[in-house]
Amino acid sequence: MLAFPRLEINPADLDPELLRRLPFGMALYYRALPLAQEDGSVTVVMEHPNNQVAVDVMERILNSRVVPVTGDAGAISAALQNSHPDAYAITAEVLAWSSNPAHSANVAAAATQLASRLHATVSTLTDPAMSAAEVAVTGSRGRHCATVVDWPQNDATQPLLALATTPLWLVRGAVNGPLRRLLVVLRGFASDHAEVEWAGRLVELGGDVTVMPLAGPQANAAKQWPPVNGQRREQIQRCLDTLHEARVQAQLKYRFGDPIDQIVRELGDSRYDLLIMAAEGDGAFVGSALHAIESAKVHAARPILVLRPAK
Repeated sequence: MLAFPRLEINPADLDPELLRRLPFGMALYYRALPLAQEDGSVTVVMEHPNNQVAVDVMERILNSRVVPVTGDAGAISAALQNSHPDAYAITAEVLAWSSNPAHSANVAAAATQLASRLHATVSTLTDPAMSAAEVAVTGSRGRHCATVVDWPQNDATQPLLALATTPLWLVRGAVNGPLRRLLVVLRGFASDHAEVEWAGRLVELGGDVTVMPLAGPQANAAKQWPPVNGQRREQIQRCLDTLHEARVQAQLKYRFGDPIDQIVRELGDSRYDLLIMAAEGDGAFVGSALHAIESAKVHAARPILVLRPAK
């Protein structure tokens, strides 16, 4: 793994104009703080500077070469929130849409359930003939904090994942009561923190959250997981601490093998009311995971929340 320079964040050094060039939602999702620009390059302090997908996305948004450096995740989040004080004062909306009129009632009920947890209102798209791409683009406009849709059919999954800029709540059946047991899949990116934050907001009082960091090739080869030290271990512990600070019961679970197979086997062995994942880049990994879940007929009739970076 490459070694990245580490920078301490001094709020007095922040450039408000530079900060505004990177949308707040995206910066918070990636835990990334634009710090300085020079000769066509922008130095960005990141919790995970080795996330090349995030670097590529930010280069397109900033229209500049991004030089990633590492920094403290808490300091990055605090600086972002202090520099965008109005970001939390906006009344949000949950967007609801169904491609099949027969599923409209289930989508409406799911949107209402989600909105109640987020203290948001619900806005509904009534045209079932809209494409997944059109729905994703609509969700990116206005004050939408999430988009609730029925399970995408055939070739609609990838455009939805690639174009969505709000979290996607995928409805797979009727609302079956409160969300008491949640599974959060961590992939080792800054979005892991967003996942556990969402889990803390959504789980019912007295419920519990299972955190499952996916084991990669090195862990599979060594049969040692979770890591006993290092950055990944610290990140996993911060995720657990976030849930504990929210007074949510949380436990760590891990498996070996192919990452997607780890998810499918866990869903097959245990019943969860909600699965939470984050999609990086064009969402290819999550798209493959959704296909595998459907093919294995696990987590049937229960929802999946897919987080996406804002733009």
